[in-house]
Amino acid sequence: NFNIKEKLELGRNIHGIDVSPDGKFLYVTSGDLQEGEEFNYIMIYDTKERKIVKEIKSNSKSPAHISFSEDSKFAFVSNVMSNDISVIDTEKQEIIRTIHVGNTPNEGKLSMDGKLLYVANLMDNVLSIVDIEKESEIERIPAGKGTHGVAVTDDDKYVWTANRFSNDVTIIDLESKVVVETITTGKVPNHVFKVPNSK
Repeated sequence: NFNIKEKLELGRNIHGIDVSPDGKFLYVTSGDLQEGEEFNYIMIYDTKERKIVKEIKSNSKSPAHISFSEDSKFAFVSNVMSNDISVIDTEKQEIIRTIHVGNTPNEGKLSMDGKLLYVANLMDNVLSIVDIEKESEIERIPAGKGTHGVAVTDDDKYVWTANRFSNDVTIIDLESKVVVETITTGKVPNHVFKVPNSK
């Protein structure tokens, strides 16, 4: 049995939620698959002070999923209605740049070496590869239909994507930039995760 220890009233729509690797902050986004000012917020919750310490109004539309650099210095937020990624400096708690990607970007995951960000684009059926240093999308790889979730293997050789519309998971070889295996799943797979320290 689980008991709710604390309930946080945000007064906003909630789409994505994630904790920084250092455990200091919880990021919550208000995006939706529609446009409107009320969907353009990123809220930062301090886990020690146990309160919202910053609310960022994004210039992009409908922030959704969040991922962090391993050192917790940067957060990457996908904006599903403006087709871009917001890069947040977590110390300044502000958006420092915006990077254009594919149509309806959802989950994004960093490569293990932290140099690339892989972004699933739902309506393009592709995986965007973003070069963090160059601050730009450098490639798009066809994946399954309705590409939504992303996982990266520890050796940076493969990316797995969960594909909502084709009801499968694809495995992409990052050297050849092609799908090398497709695994049929149940209906509407959203996310795929790499189990830590597993083979």
